[in-house]
Amino acid sequence: KEQIANSPSLVFANGKSLDKIQADDVERWRSDFDGVIFAVNRFWETSLGVQIEPDFLVLSDPLYRPSKNSRLTNQLREYLESNPEIKILTPHTWKPEISKVFSNNAYYFNDYSLELFSKNTKPWRPRGYTTGTAFKALAIAANLTSSTRIIGFDNDFFRSLHSNKDNE
Repeated sequence: KEQIANSPSLVFANGKSLDKIQADDVERWRSDFDGVIFAVNRFWETSLGVQIEPDFLVLSDPLYRPSKNSRLTNQLREYLESNPEIKILTPHTWKPEISKVFSNNAYYFNDYSLELFSKNTKPWRPRGYTTGTAFKALAIAANLTSSTRIIGFDNDFFRSLHSNKDNE
């Protein structure tokens, strides 16, 4: 924590608004302010992710669990092998699997949930918020860095929901 405590951070989720930011601007920000970049899940497949290497990749979706032998975990493995500087942040329950699969530095957070009973955002305690990986990345960044900005947090699923006058 001490190494990044005085640095600002950017958290990249994978929403469409991620396409609105230019890689050159991000790299300039990183250089000028000693900024730290957190990304989630399949960031490497986004237009920005192809151009920028995050400092931390936050994984918590079971689809990325190292014990799964799937096309997705194989792609993740290839990405991390070609980018060994990226640090991985995963639930502590994944710890036994991580070192067997990835050679990257790995750090762990508490992924237990108390969302109905707690407002906690500290990554070393059970969380008091919803389970989305982007929210976990935001909580981690907010607790480990001096300031946090976000992009790609496009929660627009509700726009596809419809009902009739009988609420069906």
